[in-house]
Amino acid sequence: NCASCHSGYAEGEASTGLNVTDYASLMHGTRLGEVVVPGSAASSTLYLVVSGEASPEIQMPPHHEEALAEGRGTALDKDDVQLIKDWIEQGAKNN
Repeated sequence: NCASCHSGYAEGEASTGLNVTDYASLMHGTRLGEVVVPGSAASSTLYLVVSGEASPEIQMPPHHEEALAEGRGTALDKDDVQLIKDWIEQGAKNN
């Protein structure tokens, strides 16, 4: 769901530096720092932006009108969000 924007030269990676195509890149985070804090979903930007707990300007996928029109505004389903949360809470291991 995220790699279409956060890989290669796509919009998400170009604007933030976040590449989600492999574990090392994801754990590296953005130009501003890490997005995953192993053991703490509440401290992990990745979880906060996909769960809707971040401010609307940075929620992912983007929910602005242009993104919705392009089909990029559909939020992850609750099971996927829970899977991300569980993975982070369990230490965000490379498995």
